[in-house]
Amino acid sequence: MRLCYIFLLLLIMAVMPFHPSSLKAHAASAQKGGNVVGLELLVDPSQSLTVHDVAVGAMENEFSPVRGNSINLGFRRTAAWVRLTLPSDKERPLLLSLSPNFIDELDVYILAENDNSGSAVMTHYRMGDHRPLRDDDLSGLDNVVPIDLAADEEARIYIRASAVNSSLTLTVSLYSPADHTIRTTILGLASGTWFGGMGVLLVIQLVFFYYDRKPYFILLAFATFMAMLVYMGTLGLSRLFLFPEGGIGNDMFTAASSWFGLTASALASASILDLPRRAPWLNRIFLLERISSVSNRQGFPKERKSDSSCWLE
Repeated sequence: MRLCYIFLLLLIMAVMPFHPSSLKAHAASAQKGGNVVGLELLVDPSQSLTVHDVAVGAMENEFSPVRGNSINLGFRRTAAWVRLTLPSDKERPLLLSLSPNFIDELDVYILAENDNSGSAVMTHYRMGDHRPLRDDDLSGLDNVVPIDLAADEEARIYIRASAVNSSLTLTVSLYSPADHTIRTTILGLASGTWFGGMGVLLVIQLVFFYYDRKPYFILLAFATFMAMLVYMGTLGLSRLFLFPEGGIGNDMFTAASSWFGLTASALASASILDLPRRAPWLNRIFLLERISSVSNRQGFPKERKSDSSCWLE
C-alpha cells in the first residue's frame, strides 16, 4: 500500500513542471499559407532597443533564424525581439497566438511592407501580466492579436518579450479566426479535465485521512493542492481570473506556489518513507530542502518602474 502512495506522489511531482504548451499541442491549423514563416530572434540584454532600431535601424540585420515556433531563454532579465514575416497571396484575416500569458511584458508591432521611415508602426498591442488583460474577446489563456493580411504583400511583425520576474519563454502560433472557438474549447476541456481529476484525487486523500489519521494522507492532499496551484499559474488561469488588472501579483502567486509545492512534496515523501525513523541522515537532507525552498527569497518578484512607451521612439 505504501508503494502506491509513493507512486502517487511521484505522479504529482512529475506533472508540476509541465509547461502550458503541453496542453496547447492541438493548435488549430491556419488557412493555407498562414503558417509561421521566417521566425527570427534578436536578444537585447540592455532592454533598450526600440522598434525603430530593430525594424529599420542598426540592428535590423542582427536577427538569427529560429527553428520551430518557440523560444526559451530561461530566467534572464533581458528582452527578446522576434521578427515574423507573413507572405500572402490573398486578403484574409489571421489570429496570432502568443503564449504563455504570464510573460511579464509583451509588445507586438505590425508594420507595413517596404516602409523605411521609422514611423511605420501600423498597430501596437501592449500585453503581458504586468499590464491589464486586453478586453478584446480573444485573449485569455494566451495573448491573441488579430492580423489582416493584404493580397500579394508581405506583413512584418515585431514582437518584444521581456521578463522581469518569470522565465522568458514564448510560443508563436497562427490560426484562422474560424478555428478560434474550437481551439479555445479544446484548451478549456483539457484544463478542466486535469483540474477535475486532481480535485477528485484531493478528495480521496482527505477521505483516507478521515478514516485513517496517518500524517502522510494529509501531506499528500497538501501536495496535490499545491500542484493544482502551480498549474493555475503555468496554465495562465491565475493571470486570467485572479490578476486581470496586471501588476506583480501573478508573479508572486506562481513563485509562492512553486516554493510551497516543493516543500509539500518533500514533507510528503519523508512521511511516506518514514525517514525520521528509518534514515535520519536522509531525513536531514529532506529537511534542508524544505528550509531552502521556503527561505530562498533571492528572486522574489519585483516591479519594474519603467514603461514600454519609449520603445516606440
